[in-house]
Amino acid sequence: MTLRHRHLVLFLTSGMSLAGWQEAGILQRETAIYRRLRPQLAGVTMVTYGGSADIALAGEVGGFDAKINRLGLPQRFYAPYIARFWRPPVPAIIKSNQVSGSDVALAVARRCRLPFLCRLGYPYSLNSEAELGHDSAQARYARALEKEVFAGADLIAVTTPFIRDAYIERYRLPPAKVRVLPNYVDTDLFRPAEPGEAGEKRVAFVGRFSREKNLPALLEALAGLDAELWLIGSGPDEASLRAQAAVLDIRARFLGRLAHAAVAKALRQCQVFALPSHYEGQPKVMLEAMAAGLAVLGTDVRGIRDVVSHDDTGLLCATDAASLRQGLRALLQDGGLRARLGRRAREQVLDEYALPRVAELELGLLRELAA
Repeated sequence: MTLRHRHLVLFLTSGMSLAGWQEAGILQRETAIYRRLRPQLAGVTMVTYGGSADIALAGEVGGFDAKINRLGLPQRFYAPYIARFWRPPVPAIIKSNQVSGSDVALAVARRCRLPFLCRLGYPYSLNSEAELGHDSAQARYARALEKEVFAGADLIAVTTPFIRDAYIERYRLPPAKVRVLPNYVDTDLFRPAEPGEAGEKRVAFVGRFSREKNLPALLEALAGLDAELWLIGSGPDEASLRAQAAVLDIRARFLGRLAHAAVAKALRQCQVFALPSHYEGQPKVMLEAMAAGLAVLGTDVRGIRDVVSHDDTGLLCATDAASLRQGLRALLQDGGLRARLGRRAREQVLDEYALPRVAELELGLLRELAA
């Protein structure tokens, strides 16, 4: 059976909806690859935890169908109902968007005897262990869920070779079952600035304002430097970060959550992108900044060093404020260095992470499952 006769059924992350994606400003980004895949398929259905608004959004954003929580059931009832009773359009390929919620996708795939592609954009158990500890309740749950779902999946798609190798070893998985499918970037939207579009000595951060992003160290690093910081996003640490910026007398602008196109426009008005995280999966925001030709400063941690090659496509540093300051100073003071790193960064994204290339990789996996 050819792929054109198959439906793709995407299970969103547990508790997530298309309206939630829209509120976070990522609806266009998260659905871009499915708009590209749609002509090669019989249809695309998105299983969401949202209400009627998701039906309209699915149609508007890409001509997709949506299976929604019409009765507004609590998640503890809705997810088991989907797993036990809902029947997808057939023939179909089932896909999960993250590990969280993939058990529901697996249950539907096995009950309906359909192939299942387990996709994870970030390593659930590795991140849980880094944030809360190896023996925390969340880390134990994440490992148990991954073990169950990986055993039942036909193929597993991870974003980096590091994650692939780590999970093959951790769960004794057959290497042929685990494939690298990187995150993608719309390189037409995220493009270098036109002459005069970028601001002078402006540093950007995009992401969640939470502990793992290490933003207090970034603010401390900027103290005393002649630069403006644009912080795009939101999160539980916002109030403390605003207070710290005021105490340190940093020129910091908190722009809040922005729609995808607005993030691209904001990046074109900056010269440097900083990602001071303690750990990452494969950060989409960093890839987008690289596509926009910004000089990237990232910490030398997993997820960042898997993408950035030091002094080639960006600079890597330690997670402390002094190391971050040294890297920021070098980038802010040397226009030639910024231009070289930004040019090479965009070249790398065009070669490895551009949407057309990643869509072809995913089509290859879907064709394999459809055969």
